[in-house]
Amino acid sequence: MQPRNLISLKQVNTNKRWVCVLGTNHLYQDDAYRKGYFLEVRDVLSTYKVDFVGEEYSKATASQSYAQRLVEKEYPATSWKNVDLTGSERQKIPDKNPTGIGPLQDLDFQIAREKAWVDRVSAGTKQSALLICGLAHTFSVSQRFRAAGFEVEVRVFLDGKDHQAIRERVE
Repeated sequence: MQPRNLISLKQVNTNKRWVCVLGTNHLYQDDAYRKGYFLEVRDVLSTYKVDFVGEEYSKATASQSYAQRLVEKEYPATSWKNVDLTGSERQKIPDKNPTGIGPLQDLDFQIAREKAWVDRVSAGTKQSALLICGLAHTFSVSQRFRAAGFEVEVRVFLDGKDHQAIRERVE
């Protein structure tokens, strides 16, 4: 597959560590298989020789994400880690909406989560990384990586099938 990104390996500044932030719908991580999502993750892993994948993956079950399975099966030199806060870490940070139900989001809580992601990805990365997170975090966490000295590429994956399904429900 030909990479769709505009930066080739030769253009990446080798003096800086590099991270791709992939913002997506959490359902694509393990519930709703989307071939395009799978190919996007594979493209980043192979094009940039990613050595660390961090994922906002807060599943209570022991299931593996698609990215984790892909790394274990095809990229044994790459490390994968759920970089989100653990349950005990979450309890130590005030959250105006601890259930996560409804539209209210606590900015301070989200900032703490993103800071932890950047710290954990930074600690695990030798040269290049992939962070997979929910769409709402894409640009704010990318800015945090930039402030931490990373060269940053931003990608977003949403599947057209879902846009069509939503359109059909509202029309």
